[in-house]
Amino acid sequence: MDGGAVEEPVEDFRPIHVAKKPFLVGIKRLPHPRIH
Repeated sequence: MDGGAVEEPVEDFRPIHVAKKPFLVGIKRLPHPRIH
């Protein structure tokens, strides 16, 4: 039970961290060419 509960938050945190990287980069890259 302890192993399953620990794997749940770990797997949910992994995709969130990876999706946040491209999300921040995409938002910063969008306004860059628009302001120019």
